[in-house]
Amino acid sequence: MKKLYSVGLLLCALLLAYPAAAKEAPKAKAAPKGALAKGKTPAPGVLARVGSDVITEQEVEEVMDRSGGRSRSPEAKQRVLQDLVEIRVFAQEGKKAGLLNDPEVKARLKEAQTLILARAYYTRQVVDKAEVSDEVARQAYEKHKEGYQSPEQIEVAHILVKEKEKADEIAGRLGKGESF
Repeated sequence: MKKLYSVGLLLCALLLAYPAAAKEAPKAKAAPKGALAKGKTPAPGVLARVGSDVITEQEVEEVMDRSGGRSRSPEAKQRVLQDLVEIRVFAQEGKKAGLLNDPEVKARLKEAQTLILARAYYTRQVVDKAEVSDEVARQAYEKHKEGYQSPEQIEVAHILVKEKEKADEIAGRLGKGESF
């Protein structure tokens, strides 16, 4: 159950992160029909086939790009590929089980679609079109200057010992200029 929940979360993250990646990365080309048929060599860049779906190297890279701090090691790439395969298997089995007609699934798909469309529209109409001149940035800084400044700070350190004699000895050494 925990594994299924994790796969579900990964699927949601992929869906919600899609609009940003769709603009930044070119679309992966689908493998030519029959390229993965039994006995044939996979199309270049195709890492796996799940039923009629293919998972490309570019798709794995895009997921890794969206995941931020994730390692780019071969093991990490293999794990992303494995996650994508599991997601495709569960999705295909969900379709076969008729879950696309389930009211809860329909509602969640509609919600995901709404979020994706809103994010894509916001990105294209607001973020991509935003232009800030040096003068506008300078005015904003001047207006909120105090928010960008840190109060004066001092660095404090201490040495903790059990015996007073040892503390006095250390204090004497420090008083003579020895390094803390």
